[in-house]
Amino acid sequence: MNNKKSKMIIFAFIAMGAALIYWAIVTQPAPQNKDVQPVTMDNKSMSYSGNTITEAKNGVKLWEMTAEFIEVDAATQNVTLKNINGKFYQPNGIVVTLTAPQAQYEAKAKNITIAGGVHATTTDDSDLKAEKMFWDAAAQTLTGEQNIILTHGDTVIVGDKIETQDGFQKVKVSGNAHITKGGAQ
Repeated sequence: MNNKKSKMIIFAFIAMGAALIYWAIVTQPAPQNKDVQPVTMDNKSMSYSGNTITEAKNGVKLWEMTAEFIEVDAATQNVTLKNINGKFYQPNGIVVTLTAPQAQYEAKAKNITIAGGVHATTTDDSDLKAEKMFWDAAAQTLTGEQNIILTHGDTVIVGDKIETQDGFQKVKVSGNAHITKGGAQ
């Protein structure tokens, strides 16, 4: 009996070995097309055309940016956006909508620098022009810098820097600041 069991065990191993060899041959992957270049770990960035990134806190959307072109640094997760349309949702319900040629999103701090000439409007009819804007995620503050002009109704505010946390309902203006009522500057 022991001899018969030994032969059966040897036959089982041979059958399993043959099945393994057959499986390896039959399931061999098809050769890759040499024109297709696989993604490698050497790539330092990923890029997309026409995409949107958003930020939310406790289920409430804080902002969203749609861009014609987005590039993400694979190491830092920082994002470069080109030709953007953005929206910042304020706690008081006002939405600040803006356009600009470019923006940078800093993933670690969640801050955004928007540059190249920014034009922003609000749902309560304010209009802001600035060379740059900055979203400070920690303070939840929008700051406009360089040649700012804020118009709301017949009030025009100009200065070098403007800050708001509520969609330009209340603002802090500094650097060559002045306010004009009646629409004239």
